[in-house]
Amino acid sequence: MERPDYTILDVPVILRFAFSPRPDDRPPPPGASDHTFAAEDGTVLAGRFFPCDKASPSILFFHGNGEVAPDYDDIAPLYSRIGVNLFVSEFRGYGKSEGKPTISNMVTDSVAVLQAFQTILKEQGYTGAVYVLGRSVGTYCAVELAASCSDQLEGFIAESGSANITGVMHYLGLSKSPEVVKLDRQHWARVKSIDIPLLVIHGGEDTLVPIERARELYEGVGSTDKTFVTIQGAGHNDIMAVDPQQYFQSIRDFVYAKAGHGG
Repeated sequence: MERPDYTILDVPVILRFAFSPRPDDRPPPPGASDHTFAAEDGTVLAGRFFPCDKASPSILFFHGNGEVAPDYDDIAPLYSRIGVNLFVSEFRGYGKSEGKPTISNMVTDSVAVLQAFQTILKEQGYTGAVYVLGRSVGTYCAVELAASCSDQLEGFIAESGSANITGVMHYLGLSKSPEVVKLDRQHWARVKSIDIPLLVIHGGEDTLVPIERARELYEGVGSTDKTFVTIQGAGHNDIMAVDPQQYFQSIRDFVYAKAGHGG
């Protein structure tokens, strides 16, 4: 299915809302490694790999709009504890990635990121299944990969995320032009085409992305293998802190069940 033209959303008011880029050159902690690779247009992108075990499942992680990969230096060991390799990708202008982020290049770049990560895994001898996880705005990257690269992924995880387009326009007080209505229709058709397993994790008290938006994504995905986990009492940015046991157990159950691994 052809990718919709997301450049319609590359307008200043949306970009200011969606992105808060910040460079960060903190070195990786022991055991982790930084990687750079080229986007489709040659822009240098970056990511940080936190390995666990070569036979373990791997998660390609797209973070939220105010985060960078080094912010996950202290969180990555929790993924390692549940037996998961973690690769945190950087949007343009974030961390060690070059350029400026837009909605359209964020979506397009996700494909280049996946290809680069697959190359890293192959060259280093990693054999476990690969999953994509999108947090908040990163969910749009995960949706793109789940729709266009499903043959390379075992499953799709959405954390504190939404796939809604017109809802964002409404929130920002923007009118829905015919072009946006068309884009919305094409976008939801793409969401509907996703047929790989889905896990949605959302805070019950999220006011930035209300849980109804997460339900909309959950219902919109075409896969029949879907799980919805609500972290009661959690908002948008504290979902992991409020109930880390439920959060990580949900991810572990999902990736190991879908990958056919033992407990």
